[in-house]
Amino acid sequence: MEQTGKEATREASEQVSNEFKTLVDAQDLDSLKQLQHLILGRLQDGNAVLSHFNEFSENCFAEVAGDFSRHTRLLRSMKSDLEYIFQKLRKIKVTHTKRTIQAEPCSPKWVGVGPSEFVCDIMDKL
Repeated sequence: MEQTGKEATREASEQVSNEFKTLVDAQDLDSLKQLQHLILGRLQDGNAVLSHFNEFSENCFAEVAGDFSRHTRLLRSMKSDLEYIFQKLRKIKVTHTKRTIQAEPCSPKWVGVGPSEFVCDIMDKL
């Protein structure tokens, strides 16, 4: 029974494929096959190019990874140094402003620095 079922399926599939063969031209099928092979070749070439590029990128990254991490550490160190410097400058500015205000209260008098600058204007800019 099993073999008769398989044989019946095989015969039915052969009939269907024969019907399709009559519907489609053999030249069209051949041209489709050629196009598929052409596309497959192009995809394989593209895949090979990408594989080589990935290897090249890995090698380049391995060469510069040390420099990159060293420069990153240097930049972080410079950033912390600059933050410290600006923090100190802000403290000096506040201290200087407090001392100047305590020494002489701000009065709008001419100091001769610019055309219309007064002591208060100068202190506000510090």
